[in-house]
Amino acid sequence: MSVVLNTQPGSLMFTSQIPDIDLTTNDDNEAVVMVVTSGIDYWIYGHSHRNIDKTIGTTRCLCNQFGYVSHNEHLPFDRGKVIEV
Repeated sequence: MSVVLNTQPGSLMFTSQIPDIDLTTNDDNEAVVMVVTSGIDYWIYGHSHRNIDKTIGTTRCLCNQFGYVSHNEHLPFDRGKVIEV
């Protein structure tokens, strides 16, 4: 995966998926190191089938998706979770 990083203050990254990171652990793998050193303030992503709000280094990784209603993935969706730009 090729990622162009923006280290300007207030930078945002939007992707369809987070890099190959298990956000339930703090494993020091290549993807975690990339996020920690990215300089990105907010990494907003989807397609994980889980809503996650976790900070890695100084990067806040957010996923707040509605998901499949038939699988009750919509239950943790938070309409109030917003980032003001």
